[in-house]
Amino acid sequence: MIPTEEHLTAAHEYAKKKMCTEITKEWGANLTYWDESDKTCRITQAGCDSSDTSNPLSKSFYDHEGNYIDHRLTNNTKFKKMWNRAPPEDLTWKKLKNGEMGCARTNYLYRNFCENPRSRSDKSVSGLTDGIPPFDFFVKDGGEFCQINYDYCKSKGLSYSSSKGECYTPTGQKIAEMITGTVLVRDIRSGNSTASDKRLKTNIKLHRENVIGKGIHVYTFNWNETAQHLYGKTPMIDIGFIADELPPELTFYDQYGYKNIDINHKSKGGVILKLFYSIKNILR
Repeated sequence: MIPTEEHLTAAHEYAKKKMCTEITKEWGANLTYWDESDKTCRITQAGCDSSDTSNPLSKSFYDHEGNYIDHRLTNNTKFKKMWNRAPPEDLTWKKLKNGEMGCARTNYLYRNFCENPRSRSDKSVSGLTDGIPPFDFFVKDGGEFCQINYDYCKSKGLSYSSSKGECYTPTGQKIAEMITGTVLVRDIRSGNSTASDKRLKTNIKLHRENVIGKGIHVYTFNWNETAQHLYGKTPMIDIGFIADELPPELTFYDQYGYKNIDINHKSKGGVILKLFYSIKNILR
C-alpha cells in the first residue's frame, strides 16, 4: 500500500507528539506539552527557564565572564545525547506577537553585552567597557531591555533614580560644576586604582629607573587637559608610573579607554605600587 499524503501527515504528527511527550518522561516533567488544537509541541514556562540547571531545553550561551559556551562540547553526560541532536537554546518567557505569553528565543547577544559589558559576540575583549558594572537585563511586555543601575551610576560619581532607571547629577556637584566651570567625573575605581595612561600626561621626565623591575620606571609629568576634565586632575607636576610599562595583570582599561593601574592587585608588584601611591598621597 502506497501511503497517501494524509497518512504521511498523520505519521509526522504522531512522531512530533511522541517526541514531545518523551521529553517530559526522560528529561523532566512539565517541560513541554502537546497542543492538540494546532498539533504543536509547546515549551512550558518551566521549560523556558534557563536559570534551572536541570532544564535541558533552555540554557544561556554565555558564562559569567561573557565567554561563549557550546553545550554540545560540554561533559554533561545526562543531556549529551540529546544536545548532540538538538542543542539547547537561550529562551525567555514573554508576551508573543499574538499577545499571549509563551516561550521564545532570547536576543542573547544583546543580553550578553548587557550582563557582561566587556563581551563582544562570542568572547571578552579589553577596551572601552572594561570596569563597567553589569547592567540590568529584563523582559517586559514582550520586549527585552537593558537598563543602567545603581552600581553603574555610582561608578560615574552620580546618583541613581530607581523610578526612572537613570543617573542624575547630585545638587552639590551641580553647584561645584557651576562654580568651577568644569565637568566633574569621579574615577571609576576611586581608592582601588589610578589613571596612569601615557596619553593623559605631558612633559614626561624620567625620575628613577627600574623601580619594580627592568623597564618599569618612575617619572615626573604634568596632567594634560583630558586628564583634568575626565579625572579631575590638576595641571601641577606629579610623579608616578606609566601604566603602559606595567604587566597586563596590573592594569585595566577604564570606561574612557585609558589604562589604569590596579593598586589592589595581590602580586608583589601590586603591593609595591599601593605602597608607593599611599606614601605619595600622605606627602601630598
